[in-house]
Amino acid sequence: MNSIDLSYNKIEILPDELFYKLRNVTKINFSGNKMKNIPRALQTINPCQIYLSYIVLECKCKDTWLQNWLPTSHSKCYHNTRIYCDYKNKLVNILRMTNADLGCKFYSEYILWLTISLAVIVLVIAFSSTIVYYFRFEIFIMTRKLIKYFKTTEVPLELYINDVYISCCEDDATLRRWLTSALVPSIGDENLRVFLPFRDSEFGRPRKEEIIETMSKSCNFVIILREDYEGFSEMWIEKERKYAWFNYKSDLNREIVIINYDMLKYKDIAKKFLGAFLKLHTFIDFSNHTKRINVEVYHSLQHDQKTVRKKSKTPNYLNFFKSNAIELETVMESNIKHENPVIV
Repeated sequence: MNSIDLSYNKIEILPDELFYKLRNVTKINFSGNKMKNIPRALQTINPCQIYLSYIVLECKCKDTWLQNWLPTSHSKCYHNTRIYCDYKNKLVNILRMTNADLGCKFYSEYILWLTISLAVIVLVIAFSSTIVYYFRFEIFIMTRKLIKYFKTTEVPLELYINDVYISCCEDDATLRRWLTSALVPSIGDENLRVFLPFRDSEFGRPRKEEIIETMSKSCNFVIILREDYEGFSEMWIEKERKYAWFNYKSDLNREIVIINYDMLKYKDIAKKFLGAFLKLHTFIDFSNHTKRINVEVYHSLQHDQKTVRKKSKTPNYLNFFKSNAIELETVMESNIKHENPVIV
């Protein structure tokens, strides 16, 4: 069959199967009909083989394929089929219609919601990561405390040579006096082994090597915060704090006890992990007169209640009075210090 003429038959619907059967027909005439929809199967036929004449459609995004199928205005069969869109009460040739005019959306609703969801997830992750990073030390300390609270295990003190390592400014005579006369004897009365660097350091031994080895074999680290330091004290104190934090992170049995000697604020502390203890108020205030400081220090230390015993059940009232007097004198001297904090 070379041609078929179905013109002016008031045809409104053309089934897809019809075009598949007419693919080999050289001339097809459907002009003069009232078609309101054109099936996509029409694209299987060469536009120069078919005559649809003048058609007006309510064009939608699904009709964009017609723009690719219709011949251009320079083609010899351009007038075979002309399709116009009823757009804003005007008839516009579909070849002049844009995707936006046809109601096409650049993104489907599914992709739009997926994009929004991903953006929200990214923002939440970024915000959470920022919060976690900013409060990483506080989160670590609190998480560690919760784990220790629910995980009741005995502390194997035999694994440590020293129960307590005290990091302090060795140039402060008043502080040294309080340590050697009050705090250290009080802890020693509880049968705990104390390493005090200015008292127990081995003469002639490299200081850094001794700090690393001694702190790796210590269970608790008592860090005394001051406003300022003199000479080489600051350098060694920085190293002691660094290794104290390293051992504290790597061993759940270890503990850090902060004594705020000069009533510093967390913003006065250069080392953020030390400032975290002050933010969480997990420190001992040296100016607090409501409790004995050495008692607070002892109860803050990590120790095995079964193995730590007092040397004598009989209280030594002379040592008790002497310790309190020295502590009170030291607190009074500390409170007189300059008011403006210095970064440590």
